[in-house]
Amino acid sequence: MAHYELPKGRPSEKPNVPLLQYTQIFEKDGIKTTWTWDKTRSKNSPISVEIEYPKDFKNFEEEQASLPATKRQYFDEEAGYYVGYQTAKKKGII
Repeated sequence: MAHYELPKGRPSEKPNVPLLQYTQIFEKDGIKTTWTWDKTRSKNSPISVEIEYPKDFKNFEEEQASLPATKRQYFDEEAGYYVGYQTAKKKGII
């Protein structure tokens, strides 16, 4: 029977090698966002971000146009934000 001796002392530590180049992919509501990182070029920000929308994606204006008037949001220039139908009617926006 062969006798195997274990090395004595604490095992040597292998240094952690940080990832310098990697890609992150996020998906939410059918929108796919791909972030590409290269830490040799930029330490704190991605070098590129690609956003892919589904074919049936509607932006805010298209979505609002398809809604009935009572469900739409109206921009209040005075306040600086969107308001509902009743508030917009009271303020004379519509």
